[in-house]
Amino acid sequence: MIFQAILQKKCLSFNYQKDGTKTERIVQPLSVVFHDHAFYVAAKLVNKNKQNPIYFRIDRITDLNVLKQSFPTNEKHEYFQAGAYKNLAFNMFTGDEIIVKIKTVKWLEEYVYRAFAHAKKVAENETSIIMEMKVFGTEGILFWILAQQERVEVLEPLFLREKIKEKIIKLAKLYEI
Repeated sequence: MIFQAILQKKCLSFNYQKDGTKTERIVQPLSVVFHDHAFYVAAKLVNKNKQNPIYFRIDRITDLNVLKQSFPTNEKHEYFQAGAYKNLAFNMFTGDEIIVKIKTVKWLEEYVYRAFAHAKKVAENETSIIMEMKVFGTEGILFWILAQQERVEVLEPLFLREKIKEKIIKLAKLYEI
């Protein structure tokens, strides 16, 4: 049904279960992608100002229906570039496009490129490197940065640096530090 809707440019309606909450969604499906042992449908929400597609795990979708309502291709008749978009939507989290600049230990460079194929090295010294990458949203990269522990420091944007500080404070309270 999902592939049929994509090919015919038909909207989908479904219930989506996430974090114990069920929400009804009407979307314009663009593509199906596979990530980390699960299939996702990339779609734009109907009647929302949000322009970037978001991902829905297919195994969390119930009551799926193909609607009669169709949707147009964009004005330039360009196709959705699923692979390129997925590379920027780190760990399937999406949001507004941001540029993130990090400082990391030099030996972690290869892992940064694995996680962010489009990352650029902008400076280095004997022990560390500064890298810059474009991502959609903050949640995915936030998880990645925290998993790197003390080996990664966010330099920019400042609001992401502040979010990390807030998470660290919450962790310190949790562990009674």
